[in-house]
Amino acid sequence: MNDLNKLNMKTNSKLSSGLSLLAALFFLGCNSDDDNSNSNVSNISVVGKWTLYNTIFISDNSDHICQNSCSTFEFKANGTCLFTEHNELTSYTYRIDGDFIKYYNPTTESLEDTDRIISLTNTDLRLSIDDDGDANGRHYILKKN
Repeated sequence: MNDLNKLNMKTNSKLSSGLSLLAALFFLGCNSDDDNSNSNVSNISVVGKWTLYNTIFISDNSDHICQNSCSTFEFKANGTCLFTEHNELTSYTYRIDGDFIKYYNPTTESLEDTDRIISLTNTDLRLSIDDDGDANGRHYILKKN
């Protein structure tokens, strides 16, 4: 075999190895865990009707739990949310943005409220309400109907 053929084989072998390595790095870099969502929000959907089970008032580094079942959130697949509290119904559109549920006025599309999702399972949803960094926030614990 002449020197030119040997050089071409070595170049092709290196090029092939380099392309294989590049392809492997590309696929490893495109892991589905690399999206912008936080670990608190999984692939479980908020769609459904949720009844407020507990409200936890956080003050002075202690939790005060009071039973409460007069409020519901109904998240629909079309992006609307119906919030009922003491028999008063409020309608929103909503979007999930990372760890947050953002509620918008359905007419003006202006942002009305934001809740942080603390945890979400098939049966339980825990939201941080009024989470502005002070110790007087509230957490809602909701159960799926």
